[in-house]
Amino acid sequence: MTLKEFADFIGTKLRVDYYHDQNQRMSASLEYVDIIDGQFSISASGGSTGLKPEKAIENFVKEIRGKEIRLRRHDGRRDDYYKVPNDLTA
Repeated sequence: MTLKEFADFIGTKLRVDYYHDQNQRMSASLEYVDIIDGQFSISASGGSTGLKPEKAIENFVKEIRGKEIRLRRHDGRRDDYYKVPNDLTA
């Protein structure tokens, strides 16, 4: 499964942002997603970085592959939890 297919499956947006004021850094993330790490959740909204969109996406896939994530809902429904596939690809 690709990251794009996973984003479609959980119903969120795949974002790639460009930061002109940070040495042309790019970041990839899934909107409204937190990584669950034991008792704590870590916002994944900052995503992973790279100098090209493809590299930012590859780094983000490595960061979340095999982890449990929470999709924060903003429509009154409960948050959803997912296990990211171990074979997730960019």
